[in-house]
Amino acid sequence: MPPKSKGAGDKNLKSKSPAEFFQDNKGIAGFENAGKSLYTTLREFIENSLDSAEGIGVLPDVDISVEEVTLSQYEDLIGLKTHVRKDSALYADIETDKEKQKRLKDEAKAAAKAAKGGKADAGGGGKRGGAKAFFRVTVKDNGKGMAHDDIPNMLGRVLSGTKYGVRQTRGKFGLGSKMALIWSKQTTGLPIKIISAQPKSKFTSRYVLDINMEKNEPNVHSAEKTPNDSAWHGAELSVIIEGNWTTYRNKVLSYLRQLAIVTPYAQFHFRYESAGGDARQNVDATFRRRTEVMPAPPTTTKHHPSAAKENQLLIKDLLSQTRHQQGVRGPNRGGARQGIRARHGPQGGHRHAGYQNTAAAVRREVRRPRRRVPVPGG
Repeated sequence: MPPKSKGAGDKNLKSKSPAEFFQDNKGIAGFENAGKSLYTTLREFIENSLDSAEGIGVLPDVDISVEEVTLSQYEDLIGLKTHVRKDSALYADIETDKEKQKRLKDEAKAAAKAAKGGKADAGGGGKRGGAKAFFRVTVKDNGKGMAHDDIPNMLGRVLSGTKYGVRQTRGKFGLGSKMALIWSKQTTGLPIKIISAQPKSKFTSRYVLDINMEKNEPNVHSAEKTPNDSAWHGAELSVIIEGNWTTYRNKVLSYLRQLAIVTPYAQFHFRYESAGGDARQNVDATFRRRTEVMPAPPTTTKHHPSAAKENQLLIKDLLSQTRHQQGVRGPNRGGARQGIRARHGPQGGHRHAGYQNTAAAVRREVRRPRRRVPVPGG
């Protein structure tokens, strides 16, 4: 949209970046509340890991970790610490003895109340008395990883991804992992940490970044390359978000069980660690691989002419792509002329047996005159 000149037009006319839009409409992506946001974050990270491993024909091996973060740990991460008066003499001229005794008494009550509340909330994994609960979600896979220079855009720019196209994938719009980062930025203000390495890469990429909401651009805090001595390949994403484990515990475990059934060639190791130190609250589950046979990867599907006739924008796009391809090939247009083959059936009709160039097929279908089929008794 062109910039609006001063003093012209409606002053209420505004525009939002994609990041701002999805921040205001989180429910579209499944981030309606703390519990569902924790569940959706796990799903998005896990399914990205499956697509990444399947993309290079490797049996997926996914490690999932959910660690509860206490309030004191969270305050340390954001740099918020409680300071104690070390020199009371500095306050002698503004605080009487009576006021000092009252202050010390109030501080003792507050400390006792906080300690009591901390014991009650420890290991709960959810909200107790309105207190927020925070979790570190980490998912590691053995997939194809990400190129070093592409990581900021792939995880710090909404609607940026590698899955656009007419092909069956678990994700498509480049939104899921970015929504987890937006939820983290909104609830904790902490960035996402990425470790990634591609197959046969001699280095490992390490990033810490978040999103500039107004510009929908990645905000890189740190980026470095470290030696990949172990020849590992894949990606590891870690983010701290507000969540509710108590309510969504069964849903998370049920999702993993169902996912293990529909992807028997994948192996999942899930671990939940409570902050209270109570081992009974912890979860350690492994869903083992039951077969080493993977389905063939999906291929990109070409548009059928009958479906393209109702979409004029698609036709224009295909025609422009064809002109570009023909210009690259030069005078040899055999591929375009052999765009479609028709095979006539016994009923006098025809059906398409296949074509090499979709745009050429669209033009031929549009130019072909309609054939009248005789109706018996008509």
